[in-house]
Amino acid sequence: MSYPNGNWNEAVAESVKDRQFRAAFSMERGHAAADDPPFSLRRINIHEDMTANDAFFMARILNVF
Repeated sequence: MSYPNGNWNEAVAESVKDRQFRAAFSMERGHAAADDPPFSLRRINIHEDMTANDAFFMARILNVF
């Protein structure tokens, strides 16, 4: 699950969990770690312009910019 506009709180996370999702992503930027709470995972936003060039894509994934 990816929360619309990143809007979530504990009650929303519980509702998502109750609907059998296994994880959900917030809008908080960063890499998710194995021990992170599964219903508030950080993520790296990838926009279309980042996928047009392998170097840009890899730089984004590696958190260079």
